[in-house]
Amino acid sequence: MFLIFLSLFVFPAWTPALEPFDSTWFDNRAEITTYALKENRYNEIRTGMRTMIFVTEPMLLDKLIKPDRPISSKNQIQVLKLNDLRKFATGIYDYSVMTSVFGALEERPTIPLFSTMKVAFSCQEWCGTVSEYLYRLSNTFQGKLDSYFEIEGSYTYEFLHQNQTESEEAFWIKIRELKKPWLTEGEKIKIQIIPSMWGRRKDHIRAKIEQGEIQKGTKTILSTALGNLAAVPWTWAYNNKQVTVFVEADYPHRILTFQEADGTSGEIITSTRTTYWQKNTNKDLNLRKELGL
Repeated sequence: MFLIFLSLFVFPAWTPALEPFDSTWFDNRAEITTYALKENRYNEIRTGMRTMIFVTEPMLLDKLIKPDRPISSKNQIQVLKLNDLRKFATGIYDYSVMTSVFGALEERPTIPLFSTMKVAFSCQEWCGTVSEYLYRLSNTFQGKLDSYFEIEGSYTYEFLHQNQTESEEAFWIKIRELKKPWLTEGEKIKIQIIPSMWGRRKDHIRAKIEQGEIQKGTKTILSTALGNLAAVPWTWAYNNKQVTVFVEADYPHRILTFQEADGTSGEIITSTRTTYWQKNTNKDLNLRKELGL
């Protein structure tokens, strides 16, 4: 059904890209990359798996959801979606965390390239479930959290968005620089950050804008499960939080490793491009082994 829909949909004309974005990302496949995860939870490091799934799709501007039919270009925007899953155990029980980030592929007057259109978050563990959403409206980011826990409860929030205000989740898309450079090598900028939903969930704090900075480092050689690869380090920081991510220097600039101030880290296991939505039968289970799942 997905392929049929794509064949009917007429994509808008694109300006020439620095890298082969169209040929890579409009090939009707998704990029799936797995990581050996070490997650700090309750002040102990847990081992688990992180899976990042990147795929392009259209989004309705008025509803910020994916259409299931061809629509007018006036009411849609192309996005790069990242489904980011973390799975690990804390003692006897499991954690399952999923964050979906939708970054704009088209620059608009109030929408910078790859900026947040929407973030959807859910966390499930044996005590209960927490969900949160962030939406880009004309002049504001609006969010809503619903929690099983009384201390968090349910609440809404709103922030004005400006050129230098961004959700932390969007950094995982922006630092890949898939259409054009975001920063030059060695450049550091100040940025207003809406801290990640998972990070706030771990610390049990409410959403607020933090003053931070992000820097693009100098290319180096990194030893990975895929071999020795040229990589570019990116670091962002605010308050007592710091995240360093090494991104593949060559296209498609995959995320190779990451390290957070609390000891959370991950290293790439493998990466592939495939139509995963078509591989849902029992005979496809062997593909999980290929991805290290």
